[in-house]
Amino acid sequence: MRRCARLLSVALLLAAGACSGITANSNLAPGTNLAQYHTYAWHSGVSGAAQGIGEQEVRSQLQAQLAEKGMTLATNTPPDFLVAYHGKKEQKTEVYAGGYGGGYGYWGYGWGGFPDVQTYTQGTLIVDFIDPKTNKVFWRGTASGVLDNPDNPDMSKIDTAVAKLVQQYPTQMASTQRPAM
Repeated sequence: MRRCARLLSVALLLAAGACSGITANSNLAPGTNLAQYHTYAWHSGVSGAAQGIGEQEVRSQLQAQLAEKGMTLATNTPPDFLVAYHGKKEQKTEVYAGGYGGGYGYWGYGWGGFPDVQTYTQGTLIVDFIDPKTNKVFWRGTASGVLDNPDNPDMSKIDTAVAKLVQQYPTQMASTQRPAM
């Protein structure tokens, strides 16, 4: 019975980890005038050919999401800002005390105090917007989530991560029109 309860608790924890979703956060440098940023180029660190299918998807989705915000890829003019991005993977371990229910067992009864251990890979995408005149980051967005298969990225999770990340960019920029030249 104890073994069955432990297996059930581990299965529930793994299911919860798989459904936990993607979280996104961002920071804007104080005093930043977003109205001046409309066109972008890829930072020299990401301007070469994409390394893998995951990176290709990140770049494609960034370009699509930025277009939805009213920003365009600079072609013949110097860009207003540069876009740099990179990802990182970390092995994480969570320990839950006492079996199912955080130590209280099924309906409040203990199971003997055996800890449940969950190990998973967390992926984080980091995107920086850099002012080319000052070479300073004026906005940083991050999106993190559990990687189900770190060696074979899930394209729909990449798309969701990029969308949530770009949603964090303040919308006042998209509604501001670029002055006529």
